Amino acid sequence: MSGFKARKTNYEVKPDGTFDARIIKIIDLGTQTIKKKDGDIFDVRKVRIVFETPDNTKEYPSGVFPYTYHKDFINNLSGKSSELMNTIEAIYDRPLTVGEVDDFDFENLLDKACSVEVVAKTSGQTGNVYTIIEAVKKTDNIVPKATNDKLLWAMTQEDFDLLEFNNFHDTLKQEIQKSPEYAAMIAFRNQAQNTITQDEPVSADNLPDPVQAVNETMPDIDLNEIQTPF
Repeated sequence: MSGFKARKTNYEVKPDGTFDARIIKIIDLGTQTIKKKDGDIFDVRKVRIVFETPDNTKEYPSGVFPYTYHKDFINNLSGKSSELMNTIEAIYDRPLTVGEVDDFDFENLLDKACSVEVVAKTSGQTGNVYTIIEAVKKTDNIVPKATNDKLLWAMTQEDFDLLEFNNFHDTLKQEIQKSPEYAAMIAFRNQAQNTITQDEPVSADNLPDPVQAVNETMPDIDLNEIQTPF
């Protein structure tokens, strides 16, 4: 009998259902490549929103901790097809103003209370069961404060923190590292560090703007045409 056996990955399937939640993390994923159902390829800027469900918990040897879930969005507040806009308006329980749409600050979402509908699905490729957030809505309940620390992490000069980045799990880090924004921020930091090492004054005028370098207008996309990875 051969000693070479097929491997099976064991992982926990998080509970499904409807849970009160708080937004604890907002993470800029940068520009990612997605595939529409017709096979067309597009590059879009994406953002991950992480939700903690304070009353949906699991007991570990070190204590009782709440489950967290995340949902990735195309970072786009244009049009009724924008899932991100629909989600924010559902949490706010009102339409966004023109001013908010034109200059929305993700920091305003941190610690917002809401309700998440989590459903279980089966991967057509692997047969594994996994959970996803199907919808985010407002809640009228009093939601306990979050246990986890809040975090806004973005690839801007103000919010790019490599120490926080190194705390991300490997899959998330690898996804972010594929983006041109990450490469631009690393190049920016390296150039700034080299300037400091050479005892020359650092001037923002002499350094590339990592945001402007990759902040090109993306094509309009019908979100219903996007092909999921499962």
